[in-house]
Amino acid sequence: MRAAGWLLQWVVGFVVGLMPVVLVTLSLADTEEGLSGAWVMMALVPGLTALYAWERYPYFAGGIASAVGIVGGPLNPLLVAYGGWLGGSS
Repeated sequence: MRAAGWLLQWVVGFVVGLMPVVLVTLSLADTEEGLSGAWVMMALVPGLTALYAWERYPYFAGGIASAVGIVGGPLNPLLVAYGGWLGGSS
């Protein structure tokens, strides 16, 4: 039962870390002028959440760190290259 709770914490943390990274990466692929203040704040949310939750929920913080590390690192060029068609053609 305890392992299931840890896995659930990690999965929720991964989703929390994944969404801002994907949104910021896709917004960079669509615009030439760079990030606005709102996008910069959204990029900081996973890190701040992980720092806050580290002591009480280490698996949640680990899920956030995993999402940022995986999607923000090796998968980032794929998101930028193929992210335009994910948002639809406008």
